Amino acid sequence: MERARIVLTVAGGAGTSEAARQVGVSRPTVIKWRDRFAAQGIAGLNDEPRVGRPKTIDDAAILAATLEPPPEQLAVTHWSTRLLARQLKIGDATVARAWRKYGVKPWRRETFKFSTDPELEAKVRDVVGLYLNPPTKAIVLCVDEKSQIQALNRTAPIMPVRPGLPEKATHDYKRNGTTTLFAALEIATGKVVDQCYDRHGKAEFGDFLRKIAKAYPHQELHVVVDNYHTHKHADIQAWLAKNPRVTLHFTPTSGSWLNLVEVFFGIITRQAIRRGSFDSVPQLVTAIRAFITGWNDRCHPFTWTKTADEILPHTTLNEIQTHDTSSTNGWPIKHKVPAPPDVRLLPRPGTRIKASDYAHAVFVPSGGVQSPRQPRQAAKRDNPTPGRSVRLWEASPMTGSGRDRDPEGRARQARPRDALGRPLPYGAEGVEPVSEDPLPPEDTLTAARELVEAGRPFAAHEVLEARWKAGPAEERDLWQGLAQICVAITHAARGNRVGADRLFDRAAVKLAAFAATGRRAYGLDLDAVVDEARRHEGKF
Repeated sequence: MERARIVLTVAGGAGTSEAARQVGVSRPTVIKWRDRFAAQGIAGLNDEPRVGRPKTIDDAAILAATLEPPPEQLAVTHWSTRLLARQLKIGDATVARAWRKYGVKPWRRETFKFSTDPELEAKVRDVVGLYLNPPTKAIVLCVDEKSQIQALNRTAPIMPVRPGLPEKATHDYKRNGTTTLFAALEIATGKVVDQCYDRHGKAEFGDFLRKIAKAYPHQELHVVVDNYHTHKHADIQAWLAKNPRVTLHFTPTSGSWLNLVEVFFGIITRQAIRRGSFDSVPQLVTAIRAFITGWNDRCHPFTWTKTADEILPHTTLNEIQTHDTSSTNGWPIKHKVPAPPDVRLLPRPGTRIKASDYAHAVFVPSGGVQSPRQPRQAAKRDNPTPGRSVRLWEASPMTGSGRDRDPEGRARQARPRDALGRPLPYGAEGVEPVSEDPLPPEDTLTAARELVEAGRPFAAHEVLEARWKAGPAEERDLWQGLAQICVAITHAARGNRVGADRLFDRAAVKLAAFAATGRRAYGLDLDAVVDEARRHEGKF
């Protein structure tokens, strides 16, 4: 382009100096391309063959060698330009140019974490659904604690920023104690309710919940928290039972990044804590309070943009291997696994449930969430028979504050779900939820079997879970093991074979432990159930 502009400028009547000024090049450059064009025409504007030895190795060979681990005799974890150049008998600058061209950086490493939560998809859809479509007339809060905030003071005064020089601080410091910041972020406004404590146990979390409830009186609160054990303590559950307007929603295991308050913790760390100097914990707490007071004056809403369908393919290794068929800088991923069709698998009633057999299961489009046996179940619900083992409750209309209440006014997670337990948007048509009230042991087994045969293993897990939570402690392994089998069936139906196999293994351990006690198994052949679970099959 530059050479053509030179020729056109000269052809327009400009002299050498004027052409150089207009194009922004030197006079010798103008003279060179003017004379080349005059002698050879358009062909003269092309590059001539360069002198020197041709390349002895191409970039593809360099990159192929880079992606292979170094030989054991080098005892290094990754290549450097000089090591690879010596191995290929080329110059290290040649290796560096190839790496720059294709964005290869062997010296860099990034970290990742996959969630192993068996209810990963349900929790992601629940939390993201709150962000994108919050309940009407309800407040959505993100709550977490930032523990072990250190009151640090440098051993020498900090040198302030100056023209050409950044702020400087000594690398060593003195610790003056720690504090824990509890924060509740209102996503609609960005306002933060905070409290600092010396510890972060159940007592502190309970006290902070009471403070939140006092800060938002007479309002329905949906609180997003992580899976820290204090958030699920019996004392917290008892308080929630007395305060049904407060509902906790849990992020998946290893999924705290779904909690928007973590964004606020990053902001306060960068802007008020990391570069501060504090002689005592009270001074640190005062600085935290001052920042949050100023933040609340200038706060802004926190807007979530990704849908659950966009997030879920990136949350587990199995999903990434299944769905990721992209390429990086023109280099395709080495192993591609074809993406499954847009369908959800449901087991055929009466068949043996095995993770590897779902190619023969009943296919139901992702938009159709009705199970094969649902009409029959609805008929039984409308015409109840004595001794009916599956008790269903009618969800209240999905509007206003009643959407998370049953007819008796108790708090329920009434978000509609599909046949495999995945939350759907409020107002969507989902399968009928099962009762959260525990059934007698024999009725529990009957109900769970019916639900599995109807293609609703997640609902069967909920029935079994209600039994083990309400039953005696000595039977916990029995009901929990059976519930894990149902969750394993659910994951296999969703296409998560790795998670299903792990849950089958855990269920086998639980059930084997219960069988060893010799206690009553309510007619179950536990040895056969354990054997099938170990073969990653679900039949009981």
